[in-house]
Amino acid sequence: MVKINYYETGNNVLAKLKDGKFQSSEYSKLNYLANQLLLKGKKEKLMIEEEIKDKITLYLHQINNALKFLNDMDGRILIADEVGLGKTIEAAIILRSL
Repeated sequence: MVKINYYETGNNVLAKLKDGKFQSSEYSKLNYLANQLLLKGKKEKLMIEEEIKDKITLYLHQINNALKFLNDMDGRILIADEVGLGKTIEAAIILRSL
């Protein structure tokens, strides 16, 4: 397993250069990809809202739950709440967004 550092302090980099210690190209590529993922950012709005705004009324709790799944849950979530609060709609929003 390769440990990926998202940043390094300037002194640490200079010391490595001075000592001739360089990272492998594979490590550098992984580090670059990890930083690209960090820059991707979180979704603040669902694109599906515009697509279905005339057909279905989405409630704030449904949108917030879908955003939480898409941004924070790494693809794993159990949707469970009171009957009639729109779990099926939340699941459809998530599927469409993916």
